[in-house]
Amino acid sequence: MKHKSIELILLVSLVGAFAVLSNIETASASPGTIYIRPDGSVDPPTAPIQRAGDVYSFSGDIFETIIVEKDNIMIDGNGYLLQGPGSGSGFNLTNRNNVTIRNSQITHFDYGIQLLESDGNTLTQNSLTDNTWAGVLISNSSGNLISRNTVVNNIHDGINLWGLDTQSNTIIGNNVSANGGTGGGDGISIGLQSSYNAIVDNIVTGNSGAGISLGWEWSTGNVIAGNNITSNVWAGIYIAWQTESGNEFYHNNMDNTLQVFTVEALNTWDNGYLSGGNYWSDYTGLDSDGDGIGDAPYTIDADNQDNYPFMDRWTPQAHDIAAVELTPSKTIVGKGYTLDIDVIVTNQGICSHTFDVTVRANNTNIDTQSVTLAGGSSTTLTFTWDTTSFAKGNYNVSAATTVVPGEIDLADNTCLDGIVKVVTPGDVNADGIVGVVDAAGVSAHWYPGPPIGPLGFNPNFDINNDGTIGILDAAIVSANWTG
Repeated sequence: MKHKSIELILLVSLVGAFAVLSNIETASASPGTIYIRPDGSVDPPTAPIQRAGDVYSFSGDIFETIIVEKDNIMIDGNGYLLQGPGSGSGFNLTNRNNVTIRNSQITHFDYGIQLLESDGNTLTQNSLTDNTWAGVLISNSSGNLISRNTVVNNIHDGINLWGLDTQSNTIIGNNVSANGGTGGGDGISIGLQSSYNAIVDNIVTGNSGAGISLGWEWSTGNVIAGNNITSNVWAGIYIAWQTESGNEFYHNNMDNTLQVFTVEALNTWDNGYLSGGNYWSDYTGLDSDGDGIGDAPYTIDADNQDNYPFMDRWTPQAHDIAAVELTPSKTIVGKGYTLDIDVIVTNQGICSHTFDVTVRANNTNIDTQSVTLAGGSSTTLTFTWDTTSFAKGNYNVSAATTVVPGEIDLADNTCLDGIVKVVTPGDVNADGIVGVVDAAGVSAHWYPGPPIGPLGFNPNFDINNDGTIGILDAAIVSANWTG
């Protein structure tokens, strides 16, 4: 009877897999589809999406599929809804690179976000609910970052990684819960030779199938670490075949009725001593030396065991660096001038660390500073950005810290602030023209010479960065006058 149950589960999964592939192959745009075209235009132009350079922002709810045909852009949902008819994809990225999708509420599609043969993209702070086949599908795509999303109540899988070239993706800091409905889908599904991915620091709870599953052969080299895998209905972790070997599982908190179901696969279930293995709610061993690690291994099956099971739940507090806030002194700067960027970094762990902080404009490094912080302390670093070598345009400014040894919580190592516009000096309203509007703006913000402008001091209007807004700034407007 047990074997028949397993066979039935595999049959249902196989049918689901064929349905997934069928949907991938047949996905097509509906007549109301919205496109972000290769030239950057939004089609149709009446769609509630506003463009500012390489940043596209929702200005209202959308009820269509969005097909992205342009690389190196950011799409900010601004908290608005992206809702489908129960089919298709919310966002469809095919052969796309360096696209960021954030802050969207995506619901009622086959796939909330679909990455097909797309590398180096970022999905962050989105809500993906009530989609049929998966909240997120990553197929034959590598090097993508899926971070701090809420992926709940999708009818089949929460996040699905699928295909030979689905490698080196990072799934970190997401809430992947209550997926699967009545179909027994999984929280995070890794299949068909998806290898060398990192599944780190996620909440994976209450999914009707497995919390995390590996299946459909030859998915190896994946690291599953620091996750809370709890209360999943069928199993915490499901490993379908012997070929799903060579994966690493450690620092996970395991609290499920069936912790692991594995079929003859050989995997590693700890990170050595003293780093430790996993916490198992049903572990009954002792800790005679008080090091927090059980004296006896936790047995999974005849071929797999956790040699260093934790006695208590694992927490990532010993080593944890975060970039918590980034503030540029200006949002509009004349090309050839400078602005300051303040970055607050904190050591949220208990161990002292020396680490680097790098500030970037889009993908170009502005500067890197090294800092040493004791556990629980913070500091503010100031970076100066000289825009001389940067082309005029919109730049997404970010700060990132290096990963310190033993750090698992990587979701807060990067901080995004938004857009800084590099413009012709004097174009203080960034409309592409240096003229009467800019001159009026300088006058309105005149400071500190008498009389003080009615709008007070605004650093965007201090074109030459001398701490005043006055005759020298007006002269720069005049020198670059275009009409």
